[in-house]
Amino acid sequence: MGVIESSCVEGLLQAIHGAEYLDEESLHCVTSCLGELVKHEGGSLRILELTDELLLSCLLRLAGQVEQTEPSFQTAIMIKHLIQHGEVMHLLKSHISKIQQYLMKYLTHQETRFQQLGISTLCLLQKDSEFSSAFSQSQLKEHLDQICQQTEEMQELLRMAVGNIFMRVPSSHS
Repeated sequence: MGVIESSCVEGLLQAIHGAEYLDEESLHCVTSCLGELVKHEGGSLRILELTDELLLSCLLRLAGQVEQTEPSFQTAIMIKHLIQHGEVMHLLKSHISKIQQYLMKYLTHQETRFQQLGISTLCLLQKDSEFSSAFSQSQLKEHLDQICQQTEEMQELLRMAVGNIFMRVPSSHS
């Protein structure tokens, strides 16, 4: 609790503002700390108090830099937690295209955790009519439809494979 009430959170957020000046290891440490803090109600509320348009812009930029795997992922976790607050959702409306870009990168990422985070963030954003409308007319929607189709095909193949395995297993009662 002391960390949340201290100036540490402010310092971590200031580091995010100057992220381009941090080496990858330092950036990873900063984003990991903030990613953990935002998961706790007190930390989330403290970060929310200090969140403004400039910070959100920095977070969106970092989230979209998927080549820096861990900082990108931790930043996206922060965004996901922050969008659950109306004030942040309102501030993000001027960044819909940036959000779509980073979510698209997440949905096409090879790691499942990125895909899951992208989908769960998208679900939260779609609760807002402006985001829902923007997403429904985007490449993001087309890609989600494609993922659904591939998932359905994979489920059918898995059902067939599992069915074939059980059909071939000899009975132990023979």
